[in-house]
Amino acid sequence: MSTPTAPVIPVGQLLAWADAHDDKKIRDHAVKARDGLAVLRERHQADEELAQLEMQEAELRKRLEAVRGRKAELQPKKASRDYDAREVRAWAHEQGMTVPDRGQIPKAVLTAWRAREQEA
Repeated sequence: MSTPTAPVIPVGQLLAWADAHDDKKIRDHAVKARDGLAVLRERHQADEELAQLEMQEAELRKRLEAVRGRKAELQPKKASRDYDAREVRAWAHEQGMTVPDRGQIPKAVLTAWRAREQEA
């Protein structure tokens, strides 16, 4: 024996029935149900908008990655040094030259160091 299923009543029709009911508790349930439905509609709308924004964000990330890649292709490449700064500084100190421990090595020191390499 199967259990009979209750008929499916549309929400609007059920709320209209509850609004007209003699029992105040039933009418109060209708008010609470409307409030709950309003909250659900608002949350559903927010979730839909969030989903759209996430899709747009993913598209923008993809586009930004492409733009950055193209930008990297077009920018001039940084020249690499043809010397080891530590080696040049050590050589300069041995020669009695003034050279800072950090930062840019003076051009005169680099020129002298390169001339030394060419003489060897």
